[in-house]
Amino acid sequence: MHKTDQNVCIRKATLQDAALLTQIEAACFPAAEAATRDRFDARLEAFADHFLICEVDGEAVGFIDGMVIDSPYIEDVMFEKADRHCPDGAWQSIFGLNTLPKYRRRGYAARLMQALIAQAREEGRRGLTLTCKEHMLHYYAKFGFVPLGASDSQHGGARWFDMVLEFKPEIAVQPPVKAVLFDLDGTLVDSVPMLTAAVNRVMRANGCPEFTEAQIAAMVGRGAKALIESVCAAQNIEPTPENVQRFLQAYAAAMMGSGLPEEKFYPGAREAVAALQAAGFKTALVTNKMRMVTETFVQRSGLNADLDVLVAGDDTDHPKPAPDMLLLACEKLGVSPTEAVMVGDSENDAWAAKAAGIRAMLVSTGYNGTVPMTQWAKDNGFSLVFDSVAGIKDYIFACEGKFVS
Repeated sequence: MHKTDQNVCIRKATLQDAALLTQIEAACFPAAEAATRDRFDARLEAFADHFLICEVDGEAVGFIDGMVIDSPYIEDVMFEKADRHCPDGAWQSIFGLNTLPKYRRRGYAARLMQALIAQAREEGRRGLTLTCKEHMLHYYAKFGFVPLGASDSQHGGARWFDMVLEFKPEIAVQPPVKAVLFDLDGTLVDSVPMLTAAVNRVMRANGCPEFTEAQIAAMVGRGAKALIESVCAAQNIEPTPENVQRFLQAYAAAMMGSGLPEEKFYPGAREAVAALQAAGFKTALVTNKMRMVTETFVQRSGLNADLDVLVAGDDTDHPKPAPDMLLLACEKLGVSPTEAVMVGDSENDAWAAKAAGIRAMLVSTGYNGTVPMTQWAKDNGFSLVFDSVAGIKDYIFACEGKFVS
């Protein structure tokens, strides 16, 4: 198969291209991720027809490759064992899309991708599958790839996401996303410095030892009442209703007072909420934080301009991890739970979403006690964990075909 356009040619590889491919790979990937000459020799022996090389004026500037497999999921062992190639398989995998640095941003990678997609169609495959890093989700979405979530891959010690391009995706399509619900603390904003300062203001007033930010970070996520109960336990103060209410009132006053550190949006989080609403998705803030504190923040920060609904911790009798707050948000937004996603940073957000029948999309930026979210999610069956809310925005745009470059 040859495609030419002026001085550009895309051709299939041969066994004699092993050294060339190794050199290009080394220039495009870190050493821990790049395939070696031995592996290229083995791959070319097994599936040379599934290597496409792009040449400009006779010089190789990049290539795309991958074996054919039966499953839409690439396993790490496939990078090591070329005999996993299945000529009659349903899925064309993509191991790498490589363009030499000096030839990037000229459309050569796109030509390679389009050529491999066309070849897979001609061969009657069900589709193509790849793994990529989070910052590349938006790029592959332009070709029609849809993210499936965090990959099990440990290749090169990096974090990967599964994506597929299915030619006839009418099989097992989820309801379209119409609404995005956001947690606040640890998801959109880093509020631990502020929360710690407020708690310590109460501690000083009562002659109690102060807390570190790390200690408070391990206590937050279940609302103000739960935080105060944890504070009482840590100070060996009996958490009677009277004590909890007294400390809770003092804490609320501290949160509404002046002189506390301000919450800071995580990079891209504020913009992601605005972009989702601008693209037609309904947006809601669903936080265990007290309403009066939350309303003050959203007005001060301007976040209220990009929110359709606010559900705070004192709006229902049962905050997260109960599903009540999420269901109330869906009711107010006029969507069914299956049409919504919950974006959060803790197990409370994840369990609340599951109980409500809402898809959970989690971020690793925030507060989940002493267990990192990526590990907790893996252990508890939640596959969609991102480095940032901005990554979730790209994911949703890709899934719904609304990506804007």
